[in-house]
Amino acid sequence: GNITSNSELNKRLRGEVTIPIITIDTPYLNKAQKQELTANLTKAASSIIQLPEQAFIVVIREVDNDNVGVGGILLSDRV
Repeated sequence: GNITSNSELNKRLRGEVTIPIITIDTPYLNKAQKQELTANLTKAASSIIQLPEQAFIVVIREVDNDNVGVGGILLSDRV
């Protein structure tokens, strides 16, 4: 449910409730893109899960196309 007080949020952040972590693998992004992505993911997850935005952690992992293969072919080698 919704958190109605700071004490309830503090209980959740102390480990009495799992803290949601959103992890996304992306190509390289600039800072503005990362800010927008973080804000939008947090807002959407907060709405769906019914936890305050302050409870979410977002981790952005930038992955070079040389480090990802699909169907046996590196993304950097795909046409």
